[in-house]
Amino acid sequence: MKSFVPLAMFLVITLCYAFAAHRILRAKIFASLLAAISSAVTFQIVGYFAVGYLDPFTPVALVTTTIIAFAIAIAVGSVLEPRR
Repeated sequence: MKSFVPLAMFLVITLCYAFAAHRILRAKIFASLLAAISSAVTFQIVGYFAVGYLDPFTPVALVTTTIIAFAIAIAVGSVLEPRR
């Protein structure tokens, strides 16, 4: 159950940023990119405060979470697109 909490936090952070970015910005790719970078950085900051130190693999985790968050943001933008 402990391993589900970071995943749930990441999904909530990414969905919130993606929803907000797609509501504010008109360009779908730019909104997705902004949401992905913002959510990945926020997730790494939350992880830093939770653990108390910066992990040595933070750059790799940052790139990985950005790619995953970008895919989620594209999906959110596709769902919200008909409402624009």
